Amino acid sequence: RSFEGIPTPVLEPSSTEAVETRHAVVSAERQILHELGFAVAAIQEHPHRYVLQFVRSLRRSAGGDEAEPCRDELAQAAWGYLNDSMRTSLCCEYRPHEIAAAAIYLASRSVGVRLPE
Repeated sequence: RSFEGIPTPVLEPSSTEAVETRHAVVSAERQILHELGFAVAAIQEHPHRYVLQFVRSLRRSAGGDEAEPCRDELAQAAWGYLNDSMRTSLCCEYRPHEIAAAAIYLASRSVGVRLPE
């Protein structure tokens, strides 16, 4: 349909037409991702939760609160790297805990926090 010269009609969010349109868009998006080779069913976890777990583990292995400010800075920098990684195809190529570990490694280098061997 063409709505040239007149305002585009607004769909009521709960209407049958809006629900059918939403389902059609989601179906088309999944088909496109499938054709591009993305395994979208496997992408259910985000690496962000692993970063928090891993940094907490680093805090325990440091054995004290003197490194607390550095660890907070490490977690924040790693979180930033993860946010940037979500704009790439990394989540389709690597598992979430691997991406989290890489983000912590990069963050440790940029913040100057030494990681355990």
